[in-house]
Amino acid sequence: MRWACQAAYATSGLLVGNYSQGYAAFDYLLNAPGLPPVPDHLWEALLTRVEPADAYDMGLAAHQANQLSRAVTALERARAGGAAGADFLLAIAVGDRGWPREAVRHLEDVVRARHAALGPRHPDTLSARHQLAFFTGEAGDTGAAEAAFRRLVADTTAALGPDHTDTLAARHQQAYFMGEAGDTRTAVQLLEALLRDRLRREGPDHPQVLATRRSLVWFRGLHTEPAAAEREVAELLRDARRCLGPDDPHTLAILSTQAAFAARAGRTDEALAAFTRLVTDRGRVLGAEHPHVVHSRLQRCQALSAAGRTEEAAAELARVLRDAERILEPGHRHAATARSLLDRLRQT
Repeated sequence: MRWACQAAYATSGLLVGNYSQGYAAFDYLLNAPGLPPVPDHLWEALLTRVEPADAYDMGLAAHQANQLSRAVTALERARAGGAAGADFLLAIAVGDRGWPREAVRHLEDVVRARHAALGPRHPDTLSARHQLAFFTGEAGDTGAAEAAFRRLVADTTAALGPDHTDTLAARHQQAYFMGEAGDTRTAVQLLEALLRDRLRREGPDHPQVLATRRSLVWFRGLHTEPAAAEREVAELLRDARRCLGPDDPHTLAILSTQAAFAARAGRTDEALAAFTRLVTDRGRVLGAEHPHVVHSRLQRCQALSAAGRTEEAAAELARVLRDAERILEPGHRHAATARSLLDRLRQT
């Protein structure tokens, strides 16, 4: 313990504190890469003993590590104990876990409470409105999401300024849901303008710049030559691997776009191999029950069907449907897609 608490090279030791006050690990130890996850038995034992504020911190850490079931459990405890902000973060974790309609219900209450307590233009109110609009779109109402983000862009611009991070994020989501709602050409125009502003403010290697480029490549790819779109996504993938690493969720999302382009071009074997790797990699990074993993499994089933392996595709779709109905909220679009694809295969 003396060794662990001893300062080295004019910095702190591994541990900070003392026996009477307790110890905390210094930041550089907590931030070391490649640390294994906290074992389940230790996590569960800690959660039964901590105060609500610490349960909030545990939920935040779990959410950042994409351990969404843990996050929801910890944040429910934090909310029940009255921890500040727990209701908001719990709603986000619930939505990220694949329950967007439930997240919307929670967030409507959060928005009302913050609007009454803080006013319509307070940053916390605007942040809650952002998440409400996002999960509205995730629940399937892309038109309402686009309209909500359009209003939010105007309000964040007025309250925080045109270059504020929250304003840029709202512009991105407005463009994305506009494209998802069907107006892909306008989405491309909005994303091109956003990319110019983000490059000026954040530089080419910022994760949100890469995310904007991915959305732009996707929607622009619907109107350009397939070869040009694939060149763009290959360049974006190289940049993401260099800036973020191969296992970052942004990098994996770009790989998903690249595989989808291969499938659209008719290179079925290439797409199938890419989706197979992506299921493994996303499962390792995000956890097997993450909605993105369910989506990649669906895309792999589509590639199996396109390759003529219909029996294998049907068997896997049945498993995906069973898992989706167990993991995701009733009526989730991934479950609906799996059921539709399975019915179609069974009729052929």
